[in-house]
Amino acid sequence: MPSTDIKTLVIDIETAPHEAYVWGLFNQNVGLSQIKSNGYILSFAAKWVGEDEMIYHSLHTSGNVRMLWEAHRLLEEADEVVTYNGISFDHKLLNTEFIANNLPPPSPYKKVDLYRTVKGVMRTASNKLDFVSSYLGMGHKVEHEGFPLWVACMQGDKEAWKRMREYNEGDVLLTERLYARLRPWITTGVNRSAFVDSHICPTCGSVHVHSRGYTRTMKQVYKRYFCTDCGTWSRSAVAEKQENKREQLVLAR
Repeated sequence: MPSTDIKTLVIDIETAPHEAYVWGLFNQNVGLSQIKSNGYILSFAAKWVGEDEMIYHSLHTSGNVRMLWEAHRLLEEADEVVTYNGISFDHKLLNTEFIANNLPPPSPYKKVDLYRTVKGVMRTASNKLDFVSSYLGMGHKVEHEGFPLWVACMQGDKEAWKRMREYNEGDVLLTERLYARLRPWITTGVNRSAFVDSHICPTCGSVHVHSRGYTRTMKQVYKRYFCTDCGTWSRSAVAEKQENKREQLVLAR
């Protein structure tokens, strides 16, 4: 597979809350017998990196079966999926509803969770998407009335569903912009250089990589490269001693 054929999907879901009967408002322990209904997916928005089209499906626009089928189809096509806190939230909730609706696991894909990247390489007052994106000068999440928006959607309010769509799609656009900024710091995506013989940037697939010194491990020395397009550092796949041995074998033949 050429590195240019790798498909990167950005996705974000919105969910209804669990409903339960409680005796008070503070410090409540909710038993299983108090649960009225389990939370569920209200909608999802998605976008292929590098394309303009925004994909959106919801209970309101598509119904539950088609919404889940469309999400499953997109994950099937993706080589890597970008989310914000998706490993703990979006992926698990999607899997839960896939299982509940007797859908098989999507074909394997790499998970790029920007929340984990932020936690791993940055230290800010908050790791929330809105704070991080604002701190980096990339804008804010779409403003809304808060929790009543979710309640209104659950009650079938058409105007609320319009605002929910704007909010959902806004999160995808914000996540995509953050992905572009954090890309050289990400280590969990598809390695683009694995699909070609020559050394290219493993993150973005660019051929504009410059040799800049060496990386040393306990036993080996590797050439070090810097991508002038996205800023990723990488190293050669073969150690210098191994490369020299290969050249000697070729000359001997």
